[in-house]
Amino acid sequence: MIISCWVDSFKNEALSHGFIKFSIALDSSIAVGDIVQNQAFIYFDFNDAVITNNVVSTITTGSVSNSEITTLQLMMSPNPTENIVYLMNKDISAETVNVSIFNSIGKCIHNQKISEIKSIDLSSYPSGIYLVSIKSKDKIYSGKVVKQ
Repeated sequence: MIISCWVDSFKNEALSHGFIKFSIALDSSIAVGDIVQNQAFIYFDFNDAVITNNVVSTITTGSVSNSEITTLQLMMSPNPTENIVYLMNKDISAETVNVSIFNSIGKCIHNQKISEIKSIDLSSYPSGIYLVSIKSKDKIYSGKVVKQ
């Protein structure tokens, strides 16, 4: 990691401007298809940390073009719901899929690989609007659900 400056802005404002540059190496235990979540805690002086959004990344073998993945509307009912929402897409097969739930500010609040999905339990989440994304091998289903 390279940090470009250590000068206090009260001593020399012009020299207090800087940047941070860093690099990381991929953990050898991570495989293609794994999902990695990361979040940063940035500290300025002696203040509390500024916490970044949780970023979710899927490890791939390279770039993916739009022609390789089909994005489809995820149909859910009832919507709005009080707790359980049922998936109406019949072509979501029993293959292993990744289910992600995002809150209204884009933070991933749930991420899970499962082999068969017919419903999603939202009972542990507060009322609000959620984006649900289901990723299979070659398709992504996404939709919004309102939890009352």
